Amino acid sequence: MSAFNYKSRGSTEENGGSHPEALCFVVDSTASMGPWIRALTKILPELIQMTALTGSFQYLSIIVYGDYDSRWDKPVEFSGWLRPDDPSLGQYAADMEPKGGGGHPEAVKTALYNLVDASVATSFPDGVLHQVRVLHLTDASAHITGSNLDAEGRAEKKHLGKAKFDWVHLTTRHIVPLPITYSCLTTVDFVPYFYLAEATGGAVHRIKETDA
Repeated sequence: MSAFNYKSRGSTEENGGSHPEALCFVVDSTASMGPWIRALTKILPELIQMTALTGSFQYLSIIVYGDYDSRWDKPVEFSGWLRPDDPSLGQYAADMEPKGGGGHPEAVKTALYNLVDASVATSFPDGVLHQVRVLHLTDASAHITGSNLDAEGRAEKKHLGKAKFDWVHLTTRHIVPLPITYSCLTTVDFVPYFYLAEATGGAVHRIKETDA
């Protein structure tokens, strides 16, 4: 399946490996991601069962995102942190509805800032800081400042502000200080995903369109 595999030189210890663990799926839920979302809903029950049996993750969550256009009431939604035996997580995944998009840049930065907000201790039901393992599923890049920034990208930049719209600022000032390990499964060669994985001790797995 893997056409390109990149592993970071970072370590889990450097990113807070002593904390209890939590797993967050960050999912691009635009229309082209339909097959990915269907696959996630199929494997999630088994993953939840294994997690409950092994105790590997104390909490699971899903962040779904689209873009700043009329097809979305809001560009990002968060399931909240749920125990592996909570049946509402599987229902949340089953209710995900891919729409809009089409492989173009999406509101990735807004989703990652939601991840940051969700990764502080006070966001967990037990009030304890967790090592958050992130699996980002996407077939599109993020909006990047430049002459090709589209209307949705300009809307995201306006929402976040100029400083927060910068990928290096997002990575170094907001994600790296927290015990977050970012990994990504994607069909696009998008350098910022590799940069974020490198900075947090994660990995990027580049797959072919036909494999997605």
